[in-house]
Amino acid sequence: MLSLSGSALVLVFAALGALIALRQREKARGVGMALVLWLGFVLVYDAVLMWLMFTTSDYPVEPFVVPLAALNPIDLARILVMLEIDLAAMMGYSGAVYKSFFGSAAGMAMAGAILLLWVLLPTWGAFRVFRKKDL
Repeated sequence: MLSLSGSALVLVFAALGALIALRQREKARGVGMALVLWLGFVLVYDAVLMWLMFTTSDYPVEPFVVPLAALNPIDLARILVMLEIDLAAMMGYSGAVYKSFFGSAAGMAMAGAILLLWVLLPTWGAFRVFRKKDL
């Protein structure tokens, strides 16, 4: 699962990198956008999600935590690896929510399909930009 999710992340970020490279004319701006995207996925997204979970802790969080996990491919891959090696207990309450949804074969297939979408959509966008470019 580690190699599969790692390979999926490589494909996701290669597709996003191709999209950024094709959309930006200046190299510095493209590198800056890639760094901002990485920072958003790695740090900002988790901080916002934790803040959201703490501020709404009096309410049921299951309806919005699972769909929000799909918005970040890094978190989705991390969840799949942690569920595979049975470390969901270390994730606390959100780990129990993820285990109940992604712990089954259907949940793993759904997560794989979401990661596939994360690869296909930026690739499709990059392909469209490439076809419109006047080289």
